[in-house]
Amino acid sequence: MSDRHAISPYPLRMPYELRTALEAAALGVGRSLHAEILARLDSSLQEDRSGLSDDLLESIGLQANLTLALAADLDAGALSVEQRRALEALTRVSRRIAERFSG
Repeated sequence: MSDRHAISPYPLRMPYELRTALEAAALGVGRSLHAEILARLDSSLQEDRSGLSDDLLESIGLQANLTLALAADLDAGALSVEQRRALEALTRVSRRIAERFSG
């Protein structure tokens, strides 16, 4: 957004309660109402593009860590060959996910 005058203005009507909530959020992070609306719209579009919300991504990371902890405590000798293979595959994937979310 190089020149703000090159962008056509767009009048936006919104309920009073929404506007006051956005104004309060903007004030809390030191932005103008306009900048807050743009930041939230951009964040929403990025989330749409990724297809995953932050909560879902956090949940995936936690599940991967839980899988690794449970796999470490499991007596692999009590599993069938197929179950061991499945556990090994799940553990590999969980390690990759955990590494992605830890760094």
